[in-house]
Amino acid sequence: EESIGKLLIAGILPGLLLAALFAVVILIWVKRDPTAAPVQPPAPYRERIRSLKPIWAVIVIFLLVMGGIYQGFFTPTEAAAVGAFVSLIVSLVSKRFSRDAMIGALASAASTTAMLFLILIGAIILSRFLAVTLIPYKLSAYIAGLNVSRYVIIGIIGVVLIILGCFIEGLSLMVLTVPILYPLIIDLGFDGIWFGVWLVTLLNIGMVTPPVGINVYVTAGVARGVPLMTIFKGVTPFWISMVAAAILLVAFPEIATWLVSFM
Repeated sequence: EESIGKLLIAGILPGLLLAALFAVVILIWVKRDPTAAPVQPPAPYRERIRSLKPIWAVIVIFLLVMGGIYQGFFTPTEAAAVGAFVSLIVSLVSKRFSRDAMIGALASAASTTAMLFLILIGAIILSRFLAVTLIPYKLSAYIAGLNVSRYVIIGIIGVVLIILGCFIEGLSLMVLTVPILYPLIIDLGFDGIWFGVWLVTLLNIGMVTPPVGINVYVTAGVARGVPLMTIFKGVTPFWISMVAAAILLVAFPEIATWLVSFM
């Protein structure tokens, strides 16, 4: 029951933090092994600006959708419709619209919608079951009554979510865990918006964690010829930086809540 708009805005600074940590990892990596990223001759500024031309539509759509939500011009659901409509206009203007592309987009939307609705139906059933059995409330009361720091509990939750994220797709894992964890997080005195951002960070960590690491297998399927262990080895420094970001979010929750305070 948290605001989607606030959750989206709350993710901006943690996203920038994670990007900065990735940049540091790459910088250290290249300093140690210059052959990992060979130096290229600098391109003229005109060429650099021209290279941004293909992504202008993405920037426009992003600013329109996020700006509309932030300013309160439309709801997140309406923003999705606006984004889809503007995307259609862009495809027409750029002359990339075709009958096959339209059919493919509709088929993809129908497939994704069907998958999401099945997950949501299961989530509703699970939520009703949990409400009837009072499991979240009993669990919250039990853990809240433990004579340990709330940060110890947060640490345990983080480890469990990372482990589960190795085996379960992100959206499904959220549906399974949030009804149980959210009341507990609120009882412990943490902010619900902060928890949403922290949860997404942990799920992303889980999806690149051995032995399963769903995203690593997806990458291996695309980068054919690259051994799986090589990809896992390459992911490790970034995994460490993601864990560091999750710890920083716990230590400094303002990273996620500061921008929201201006809404």
